[in-house]
Amino acid sequence: MNKSSIEWCDYTWNPVVGCKHGCSYCYAKRMNDRFHFIENWNEPQFFPERLQEPEKLRKPSTIFVGSMCDLFGSWIQAWTIRDVLHEAAITPRHTFMFLTKNARRYQQ
Repeated sequence: MNKSSIEWCDYTWNPVVGCKHGCSYCYAKRMNDRFHFIENWNEPQFFPERLQEPEKLRKPSTIFVGSMCDLFGSWIQAWTIRDVLHEAAITPRHTFMFLTKNARRYQQ
């Protein structure tokens, strides 16, 4: 989890990094190209060790989930999504914000 300089959130949380959408304007891919978070941006990686990060924050915070991925992309395993949503559910003191191009999958 990273402290954020984004004005509308306190932290970014990325249990998954990478995306297969291939958008030419992708800010996250540009950041990966610059800082090399993962080897191949088009092969998203799950980091299970990051799942419990919200539990460590005591102060209620606004958390942007998946700033470096599309958590609800068709290539993301359903159990991965369930694990992330479970963590959000057990830490109700926080406000979690999700951004996706796959809103239907989010609604499931």
